[in-house]
Amino acid sequence: MSSALEQVEEFAAQGGHHLIATVNPEFVMRARKDAEFARVLESADLCLPDGVGIVWAVRREGCAVREPVTGTDMVPQIAAMCERRDFGLFLLGAAPGVAHELAADLRSSHPKLRVG
Repeated sequence: MSSALEQVEEFAAQGGHHLIATVNPEFVMRARKDAEFARVLESADLCLPDGVGIVWAVRREGCAVREPVTGTDMVPQIAAMCERRDFGLFLLGAAPGVAHELAADLRSSHPKLRVG
């Protein structure tokens, strides 16, 4: 988690757009059948192991991964970084109202956070 957050902070310092994917077993299975989805994952600037199954698989391939890094665990920490550095945070996805509810929750923990 700490190295993933360091990389996110480095991306923020660089500016521009960066794609971060939290890869779970369902993503791997979909990528095997969907070439466009596989291309998107392969083009990501950072792929994080979202689950113990992915950690096990990448370790088996020789990668030194210590633990899963889930997107849901990263969001509050990214929000803290954005508040500290006065960056805005944009939330996209999920069912209607979910991003709005998350934004309200994040603002309660990070009052100076600019989130939309």
